[in-house]
Amino acid sequence: MSLESRDSREMWWTVALEATLFFSLPGWAFSANRAWPANCPIVFTLAVLAGASLATALCHFAPALWARKHNLPWPVAFCLAAGAASSFAWTILINPRGLTSLILVLVMLAIAWNSRSCRIATLFCLVFGVTLLVVLFLRQSTGLWIHNPHLSSEENMGNNTSVFVGMLAAAAPAAILAMRIGRTAPSARHIWWSAAAGIWVPSVAAMTIASLAMMGGTRLHWVPSLLSGYSWAFVPISGITRFLPTVATIGTILVYATCIKEVTRTWSTKGQFAAAFLWAACLAGTIAHILTYRGPLRIAMPEYYVWSSGILIGCVLIGLWSLIERANSFSASSNK
Repeated sequence: MSLESRDSREMWWTVALEATLFFSLPGWAFSANRAWPANCPIVFTLAVLAGASLATALCHFAPALWARKHNLPWPVAFCLAAGAASSFAWTILINPRGLTSLILVLVMLAIAWNSRSCRIATLFCLVFGVTLLVVLFLRQSTGLWIHNPHLSSEENMGNNTSVFVGMLAAAAPAAILAMRIGRTAPSARHIWWSAAAGIWVPSVAAMTIASLAMMGGTRLHWVPSLLSGYSWAFVPISGITRFLPTVATIGTILVYATCIKEVTRTWSTKGQFAAAFLWAACLAGTIAHILTYRGPLRIAMPEYYVWSSGILIGCVLIGLWSLIERANSFSASSNK
């Protein structure tokens, strides 16, 4: 197999991993948690399309094109890896048996370092995530055509601004995967196609299906005194309801593990082992925060928002950097 063919194959597997991020928790929950498509459906559609388009530009095009010519400085790489390690801890919060999530994290870290195992896990997580969302939608679809008598009005349901922001928060980790795509893509043309397949189409599809499932579940089952949110998409699949959200996080855990592998790929073995102790400290601190937290279930912990915000800001900066480089290159060629 030629080097170009191998790189192209690696690129498309990474694209599949990008798509997995949006069909796993908390990916689709970021936007669906505050969505209500029945209110101003045109505005909702515009928010989804705008969020997906901006996420694609910031979290795919900018880092992929930048990575074709540059490497991450090690302090930035370490911060990104530490953020990924801290973000693992959310899976412990959603799982009533925290030990299970810890085992999943360790297993996915091991899988991410083996290319063949990572591809098998990617395929499983993507198929499972898509199937789960479709099943949830079909299970709650009857609620789309009824009115919940406990809901006196639906006028204040939903927040399209939160939908837009949530799509950016969900897409942020994909920027690290996009750097791998930029390194392995045979040409810039492949980056354009991979952007549609990895971020734009999956984010729009997952967000739309999840929002409808959540709205249908809320109309069917919501009662006063209970919070609204993405969890209503899972009701009332009794017996496995508490198990499904945990399984739905496996894809996200695999993405975080792959992010750590990607940003530390140029480090020596000793450097990776030394950093592992610091990542463990980040994870331990986040777990301690979770164990002392007594509030309602969050979509993500504060550590994730800090990490994702930093990634989005970094994507804006490297996007501007790439534009300046391209302008300087064009100016130099014009002066010759």
